[in-house]
Amino acid sequence: MAHSNDDAHAAEYERLTAELDAHPGTLANQMMSDVVRAFRAWFQRSQELRKLLHRGETDATFQMELMQNVHAPTVREAYTHELDSTLVAYLGAMGALIDIARRVAKALPDEFRTEYDARSKVVRAIDGVSLIRDLRNYMLHYGVAPWHLSGTITAEGMTGRVGLASRELLRSSGWNAVSKAYMKKHEVVRLSAIVTPYEAAMLPLYEWFNEEFYRHKKPDLDAANELVRNVNLHLTGGVTDGQDWPERMEHMQENLRRWKAGEPQTDYETGEPIIE
Repeated sequence: MAHSNDDAHAAEYERLTAELDAHPGTLANQMMSDVVRAFRAWFQRSQELRKLLHRGETDATFQMELMQNVHAPTVREAYTHELDSTLVAYLGAMGALIDIARRVAKALPDEFRTEYDARSKVVRAIDGVSLIRDLRNYMLHYGVAPWHLSGTITAEGMTGRVGLASRELLRSSGWNAVSKAYMKKHEVVRLSAIVTPYEAAMLPLYEWFNEEFYRHKKPDLDAANELVRNVNLHLTGGVTDGQDWPERMEHMQENLRRWKAGEPQTDYETGEPIIE
């Protein structure tokens, strides 16, 4: 009889988990998790690139090292290598975020997609953004970034510029008209002038994306969460649906501390000491 009960318990667990795996809410949760993780990866790379560019343009001591005749080649090579690595990671994360968000948006109602497209167009319209989106393909299929490092000494001090040589970039034919026009206006593409406003605009865009996604998918997510609670109740024999697990884990840690200290442990439900 016990064996029969075990089989029934296992069969019910398999049924519940199969239902949960196929539930629209589970898929919705995974889709938004993909967007959140991709955004975090891109945002981290954006901060790293922005700080690196800022150092080359504002750190007077470092600028002097870049420009001097004695140590400059070694310093410039190390800095250029760091710029290369960071920019490649930044562009890769940016492309992944855009592609993943576009895929997720397609699974949402027309209302969401229309608003997302409108908000995205505002971000893409920032001066120079077209170029960095094209730059991903340039560095994937054509060549490395043609860095241009320069500095000017004035009465107020040193001013630096870290950018890309437009003439070198234009050797490739893979630019759209907006990107070409931008490069023709700027002999050197100063990346910090693009990366900084782009990052500032992407933050509210994806805050909106996250909020609206959950608003549209809330019924599916709530239903999936109810299934999760049922699975947990089944696993624990009706003891808990999992919502109090953080508190239970904390209570277990406290009882472990009590045991090590030779103190009586307590019951989670009543808080009373456990008498052995």
